[in-house]
Amino acid sequence: MHPNAAAVVDGTTISEQDLDAVAADLGPFLQPGQSLPRQNVLTALIMQPFIADQLKSSNKMVSLDQAARALHQVAAGADTADDNAPGPDQWSTATKALAQAQVGIGSLTPGDQERVLGAIAKAQVEVNPKYGSFQLPGQVVPTVENWIDAKGAGAPGAQNQAPQPMK
Repeated sequence: MHPNAAAVVDGTTISEQDLDAVAADLGPFLQPGQSLPRQNVLTALIMQPFIADQLKSSNKMVSLDQAARALHQVAAGADTADDNAPGPDQWSTATKALAQAQVGIGSLTPGDQERVLGAIAKAQVEVNPKYGSFQLPGQVVPTVENWIDAKGAGAPGAQNQAPQPMK
């Protein structure tokens, strides 16, 4: 995997810059103290092409321009937004793709949603290890290292002995 890749989905790279662009685009519209977890953004971007394919095949497609207009409406109405909310043409492609999936997902039937999950299950999804792994039904899950040493104190031959005080 390229070091600048956050994930690769069926040969298509989702870059760290894509995650940065979404954070830069949406960050100003979050409530103070609120953050946009990169793992959540990555999960949404991994799922986006599968959602878009299902929207298209069920004639419910939301265009990137429609998604950008929806983003603009939300940003213009946000409590934290100012009068200079980005116009539809000022959002990054990654942000518009994320919005496309979010706007369209509500129109998918349970059967459509099952087809999306089926397509994702067949896909080759490789996630940068710093984010963890992609697991169905569609979530990037952090990798948790086994920080408990099976030998107890961790010293060679410790054999589950408690640490001894220094003399």
